[in-house]
Formats: sequence, C-alpha cells, structure tokens
Amino acid sequence: MPKLVIIADDLTGANDAGVQFAKYGMNVQVLLEDSSQTTVSGSGEVVDVVVLDTDSRAVPAEVAFARVAAASRMVKKVAGNGEIPLIFKKIDSTLRGNLGPEIDAAMTEFGFDWAAVVPAFPANGRITVGGWHLLHQVPLAESEISRDPKAPVHDSVLSELLVKQSSQPVGHIFLKDVCGGPASIRQRITEQLSAGKKLISFDATTETHLRSIAKAIADSSQPGLWVGSAGLAEMIPAVMGWPKQERFSPATDANGPVLIVAGSVSKVTHRQMEVILSKGQVRLVSLQAAALIDDEDGEIRRCSQAAAQGLAEGLDVLLASAMTADAVVLARAAGLSKGLDNLKVSEIIADALGQVVRELVSLKPAGLFLTGGDTAIAVCRALDVNAIEILAEVSAGIPLGRLSGGISPGLPVVTKAGAFGGETAIVDAVKVLKGR
Repeated sequence: MPKLVIIADDLTGANDAGVQFAKYGMNVQVLLEDSSQTTVSGSGEVVDVVVLDTDSRAVPAEVAFARVAAASRMVKKVAGNGEIPLIFKKIDSTLRGNLGPEIDAAMTEFGFDWAAVVPAFPANGRITVGGWHLLHQVPLAESEISRDPKAPVHDSVLSELLVKQSSQPVGHIFLKDVCGGPASIRQRITEQLSAGKKLISFDATTETHLRSIAKAIADSSQPGLWVGSAGLAEMIPAVMGWPKQERFSPATDANGPVLIVAGSVSKVTHRQMEVILSKGQVRLVSLQAAALIDDEDGEIRRCSQAAAQGLAEGLDVLLASAMTADAVVLARAAGLSKGLDNLKVSEIIADALGQVVRELVSLKPAGLFLTGGDTAIAVCRALDVNAIEILAEVSAGIPLGRLSGGISPGLPVVTKAGAFGGETAIVDAVKVLKGR
C-alpha cells in the first residue's frame, strides 16, 4: 500500500495536490479511472502516493457522495487486513464543488470522528481569515468564482458553507489561536471536539500557519480526516517525518512545438494566453462554440486542420475555447437556441477539445499544456489515458507529469487550474516542456 491516498474531485486539483509530494522526491500516480488496485508501478518503483480523481465537482451532491464512498471502499478493499494509509480529502482552494457530501462520505467509510478542513493556499492567493475565505483579498462571493459556469460559490464564510452542505456540526478555529502554534491549535481542537463539533475549519494566511495546523492535526490524540487544498498537502511529508528523496530531474531533450489547450473561462487564464501570444511563434486556433453546436464534426475538423498546420510549421499552438468574456456569452446563447443548458454546453466544448487533441498527438508535439479541470479530464479521456505520473512543479500548484497508457504514453503534460498562476504561467510551462 502507498503511504498516502488522496481523493480529489477534479483532475487539475488531483495533480496540484500530488505534485506537493513529487517535489519531496516521492513517486506519485494520479489514477483517472476506477481501478481495483491503488498500488501501481511508475518507473519500476513502488508508488508512495496514489491520487484518485472522482470527477465529482459539478455533479449532484448525492452522486458526489456515492463516488467518494466508492473510492473509499476501494481503498479499504485493497488494504484488506492491512493498515489503511493516511487519507487526504482534496478540496478546491476556492470552495467549488460538493465539499460537505464528499467529506461526509469519506468520514463515514473510513470511520473518522472528525475532519480538519483547511482550504487555504497562500502561495496562490487563497487565504482564510476571520472565517472568511478570500481569493486575492476578495471574498469568494464577490470574486469571479461566484460566476463559475459549473460550480459557482456564493458563500464567503467557510463555516457557513460547510453548515449548508453537511449534516455534521461545524466549528472554526480563528487566526489568534492558529498564531499560537501547534500546542494552541491542539487545545482548540480538543475543545471543539468536546463541544460536539465534527467538522473543524481553520483560518490560515501564511505557510507558517498551515505548517502549525498540520503539526497539530498529526499530533492530535484523536486522528481526524485531513481535508484541504494543495497548501495543506504540502505540509504533510515534513510533519509526518517522511524522508526527502532525490528521484527525478525534469530536464528533457524534447524537440518540437507544444500544444496548449485552454478551456478555462477564468480571467487569470485569459491574461496568461494574452502574454504567450504576445511572445510570437504561437498559432491561435479558436474553437467557435456556435459553429460547434451547429456542426460538431465540421468545427472539430476545422480546428484540427488549423492546429495541425501550425504544428507542422514548428509553431506552438494555442487551442482555446474562449478568448474573451463575449465568447462565453455567445456559447451559452448558442446552446440555449438548441435547448442546451450551460452545463451541457461546457461538456460539449470540453469533449470537442479532447477530440481535436486526439487528432493532433500523432504529430508528436513536445508536450501538452492543459488548463481547466474539465478540459484536462476530457483530453485525457480522448487519449485513453489511465494515469498521470507527477514529476515536478513548474510553479506553485502547477505540475509537470507524463501520461500513462492510452495512445500517447510518456507524453509530457503540464496541467493548471484555471485561476492558478501568474501572467507568465503558460510561457514558463512551455519552456519546461521543451526542456529549458
């Protein structure tokens, strides 16, 4: 069995959690499909960390509960009579998805009496203070996350969101106690548990706070379920005393252009696309949603041909579904005219991007850059990928990996959550994929 099993609700989140352990020298595999084995091999080594993607962020709450429960039962089945590994329930650092049902499912299946909920990821501008969860200093309900097309968030107070989504009693530990260090935090945890609280959320604004919280959870006399984003995940190896190893150098001798696939509607991603296009030597291919809905095969063929020509000319290719906010509005209007809701339109676009990539990988690009969780999973499904081996971190929460199985095994890939990264995130990732 691995040392740790992470259960994540989308692929980019699975990868950005997994990379926190890969950069510690651990062998990390992200499984994209149901599997009867959680111990798989990568590069001939025993896997230290297995990440299971339930792809449950935008599904109904009862479906999310069932998927996490099934993943948990699979882990228990593989463990048999042996010891269950450390369990980490990965959640979105902007609180999108079915946090309550998924935490409840993991607690029920593994028999945890309580869960520590820590979504803060300061390195990427996500902090919790006074119970309020902020994205780059903006309360979530006032940020672009409130307009997410598939999983909008309308609550800025973490504990209030948990109360709405879970049947468990919720408590919160504020910054004053977190700043007191692990001993102070442990005391507050004990008090909360004595008061009957089952979900305990935490303020955190720095990595020091996350380290103190992680130490307190690890040292608690009553083991709880770890719940958080990549920020909390990063603290686990050190507080658990796992040795750091040197395992992989990300430098490659890759040649050829990179295929960049952007299905995210985030303003952050839009700016990153503008930056890489300004550098030149990049061919932009814009998928037109209205044309796709009217003639799916024709639009996929047009995009595939345009992108193939760019790659053949030695250019990096940016395949984008929405370069502007107007594109999102037009896509929704096109779907409405055909009786399709926003969720279905998003699915059609993601699947189309995946089909275009399937047509292009035979041209042997140096690597793939995928941004947006739905885009990443759609591309991987189109390529029949079984797993991603996580290798290294390009920048905070943005991992480099390589595909396992399918029609392009070994192909390097960088995945990025839509709202992650600075302005040069795509530029930096492309350099890494080219071995620079």
